[in-house]
Amino acid sequence: MTFWSGPGQTFFISLFGGHIRSELSLSHGEFGGIYSLATLLSALVLIWSGSLIDRLDLKKFSIAAVCGLGVGCFMMSLSAGLVSLFFALFLLRQMGQGLMYMISSTTMVRYLQENRGKASALAGMGYAMSEAIMPLIIVVMLMWVGWRSRWQIFAVMMIASMGLAIGILLRHHHERHTRYLSSLGSNSNGNHGRDRRQWTRPEVLQDKLFYLFMPGLMSQPLLFTGFIFHQVHLVEVKQWSLAMWGTAFSLYAIVSVLAKLVTGFWVDRYGAIRLVPIIALPMALGLLFLALSSHISSGYWFFGFDGHHGRFSDHCLRTLLVRVIWDTTPGCH
Repeated sequence: MTFWSGPGQTFFISLFGGHIRSELSLSHGEFGGIYSLATLLSALVLIWSGSLIDRLDLKKFSIAAVCGLGVGCFMMSLSAGLVSLFFALFLLRQMGQGLMYMISSTTMVRYLQENRGKASALAGMGYAMSEAIMPLIIVVMLMWVGWRSRWQIFAVMMIASMGLAIGILLRHHHERHTRYLSSLGSNSNGNHGRDRRQWTRPEVLQDKLFYLFMPGLMSQPLLFTGFIFHQVHLVEVKQWSLAMWGTAFSLYAIVSVLAKLVTGFWVDRYGAIRLVPIIALPMALGLLFLALSSHISSGYWFFGFDGHHGRFSDHCLRTLLVRVIWDTTPGCH
């Protein structure tokens, strides 16, 4: 699920930015505005659609998300105006960047009681593999097929492979879910020594600590997404080769994988709270390298530090919120 969330992620969509802007006669700002609006609408809808994972069968919900992303890919390949482009971007962001990634992370922390940091890191490696492999495939495919055909090819590959994977990996999931429900019942009766009750949304929104975490959750992904969304323009301004820039994603992916393993270990051993104060340092260093130099090596430094930052901050904050909101009652911070 994390690997095939790629077509809904900024790093993937932005690689087609030049073609989309050229054919639809859009400026950088206009394309960015449509993308931002589609992403914002997706985030608002996710408040409702994301909650469906608590009520629907995981297998059916996963298949629906995959098929929805496939439809988004086909819509993108057929987009001929602002309206069709907007709805294509909305489906890509809602199904890929939103639901597919959320299904993976939620499932890992829900059904695994111990070593959640390591488990989440292991599952998240699919995203790092996506960042490493998909940009290279896109660049190579450029020699044989047009940008619209590439979206269609990715849609067919995703639906075929994920349909098979979901059927195999979730064939015994009803038994796992039954054990999970039994564990909730046992915990509510005090058999395991602590109350493990999920918070409600009003309880989360009324907690002051939630608003202290929000800047850390939002600002860094916002900055990185902005740079990656306009990466083609950045490469043009820096006078770099797009092919060379594409290979930098491999470094980003390698660092991401290593950072996942290390961060997962740190979170489980030292606790997310102790690590939160330093999560912004890697991105700050990466942005400094990008700002102070136009040599291609600064791009590699940027990806290296941000590959570490993305997994570091993601694991710290997600694990912290899961353990505070999921595993405790209000007031037990």
